[in-house]
Amino acid sequence: MFREALVYPFAGERPGRRLLGTFVIIASLVLLVTVPIYVGYLVRLLREAAYGEDAPPRNGDVGGLFVNGLTALGLVAVYAALPLAPFVVVSLPFVDVTLGTPGQVALAVVSLALAYLVPAVLASYAVDANVVGGLAIWRIARALQSPGYLRAWITAVVVVAPALAVVGVLALFGPLPVVLIGPAVVLYGTVVGGAVVGWGFADAVDMPRRPVRREYGRAG
Repeated sequence: MFREALVYPFAGERPGRRLLGTFVIIASLVLLVTVPIYVGYLVRLLREAAYGEDAPPRNGDVGGLFVNGLTALGLVAVYAALPLAPFVVVSLPFVDVTLGTPGQVALAVVSLALAYLVPAVLASYAVDANVVGGLAIWRIARALQSPGYLRAWITAVVVVAPALAVVGVLALFGPLPVVLIGPAVVLYGTVVGGAVVGWGFADAVDMPRRPVRREYGRAG
């Protein structure tokens, strides 16, 4: 019975494709749940850092984190859609156009601009805790033009980039180190980088310091 059980997953036609398809479905569902929660925590972190809280936020109210994360991802999609749309169209298989070197340079510039814009959008959404804040173009533009926000963004990049590099190094030793150690490294980089961006955004738009922390369920 034990031997039959070990080979059972490989029974039937095309077991490799079936198992791979099942794994992809499960992994996709996990990402659909965890990514919004992760982004939602980043939104909460940006809000509390911008208002001057002196410690990272609690991680309670997972449902609230999920909703805030989905909203933030939607805002990012809105801001990224217009500048990236031409590149998406060109890359379609039925469009006989190649980007070439100028197009690749333009894509790199657009990507860098979005990387500079998105944290400000998330911070603006976070401080108001509603979608209107994420669409406050005047406030976002004011932050983007501020030397303080620029310094904060550069500092965040300096912190987050090594964290991602560490995950890349861990990947050289197989998936297990990435799964066990990678999330902690990325989370640390995100918390440090998010706090710096929140402080820089608050200074750029002259936000008042006031306590905004609430009890989000039991702290974990």
